[in-house]
Amino acid sequence: MPKDKRFNPLDRSELLRLNLECVEHQDAFENCLDRILAVFEEADIKSRKTDIKEALKALLLNLILVYKAHPEKYIACSFDKKKGFAGFDNPFGVKVATYRKTVLFLADCGYLELHKGFFDHMSGIGRNTRFKASESLLNILAEYGLIDLERHQNSARLKIVHSYDGIILKDGNKKVVDYREEYDFDDPLQALFLPDRVFLRDYNTLLEATDISLPQEILSKVIEEGAGINLDLKYVHRVFNNNDFNQNGRFNGAWWYYAKSFVRKHIKINGQPTVELDYSSIHPWLCYMKCGDLRHILNMGDAYEVDRRYPRSLVKLAMLMMFNAENTKKAWGALLMKLNNEKMGDFKEHVKTLDGFRALEKAILDAHFPIHECFYTNMSYELMNKDAEIAEHILKEMTYSDPAVPCLSVHDSFIVPEDKEQQLLRAMKEAFPDTHTCYTSPPIKKENGETLYFPNE
Repeated sequence: MPKDKRFNPLDRSELLRLNLECVEHQDAFENCLDRILAVFEEADIKSRKTDIKEALKALLLNLILVYKAHPEKYIACSFDKKKGFAGFDNPFGVKVATYRKTVLFLADCGYLELHKGFFDHMSGIGRNTRFKASESLLNILAEYGLIDLERHQNSARLKIVHSYDGIILKDGNKKVVDYREEYDFDDPLQALFLPDRVFLRDYNTLLEATDISLPQEILSKVIEEGAGINLDLKYVHRVFNNNDFNQNGRFNGAWWYYAKSFVRKHIKINGQPTVELDYSSIHPWLCYMKCGDLRHILNMGDAYEVDRRYPRSLVKLAMLMMFNAENTKKAWGALLMKLNNEKMGDFKEHVKTLDGFRALEKAILDAHFPIHECFYTNMSYELMNKDAEIAEHILKEMTYSDPAVPCLSVHDSFIVPEDKEQQLLRAMKEAFPDTHTCYTSPPIKKENGETLYFPNE
């Protein structure tokens, strides 16, 4: 089993405030908290008791959260006051100095396995501080029934709820903005131009009441690969960027957004097998819509099949980078980083040099000459906002149907129980004309590659 790996429970800014609660064994959790807090009191740690208690509570909740996903994972953090406590849920807004003091003291007491971070200015190589519960602390948590040492997935259930009702706005530096004084979501007129907070609340209520599961053998396979999944993480939020509710806004946060496709196909909703449908080439399609002519992309068939020399997946990633970057060099650098992060090293042979990337770039530009104006325009957040509008439309159709149908979105793909496939297909076909006054949607495919709908039909 891979060791010594960092784990961020959710991909989010360090400044987001969450309500992280232990919804099972709450009394036992409080007793466990008091037991460990007594160690601080005996040591006469010079901080306010309430601050230490809140820091300790957040730490224990995070340690349970991570352990339930993968018992060998570490929490990566930063003690940099400018960054905040990065990679860590700080639901109570406790100061970085208090967290630092709490973590270091727990490590000194043998409750945490701690590896301090470093940065080598000569090589530019560094690593964040990281920690996980020690065997001593795990035994204490198990004593109170908060974790299961035999089957970690059976540990206490946690609930995560965002502040701002899950609608997060970030500035140009990706820092969370408190927008409550500027925008009034309760004002009927303003609400017409703001994200639908009521629907997001209703959708999360439906998800909370839905059993969304994976077979044990799939969870075990994920663990073997060094990853981890905590099935408690069902709360969905939306993140908007650049101080603008028209930038990004994709649904995110729940565990299935980070699961690989081979994992998602085993998802069960209320015990039923599921099917996943997705739009093919949605971002190129949106660009052709913006330019006012869909005939070219309709004739192409597949927007990412531009040249036999290049794999479809590579073309797709390159196009996304070209939509977002300012110039060729930045798109090339972003693509190389993405290939490394996604472990797609086999594709690097095509673009390991700038000239190699320029050849791929030319193939894409030649194939998509009607939308030249969309490349190198930093428009990815605009495109994400458009596909988020479409996703919201589909999720509303399924959530507010009678009876309600739990539908899991993964940006431009959607997962429902198998017997709801046709209902989902109708919602996806209708979403484009309903949200973008476009006469037809992009092709719609199943996860096995079968095309269920093609616009020329």
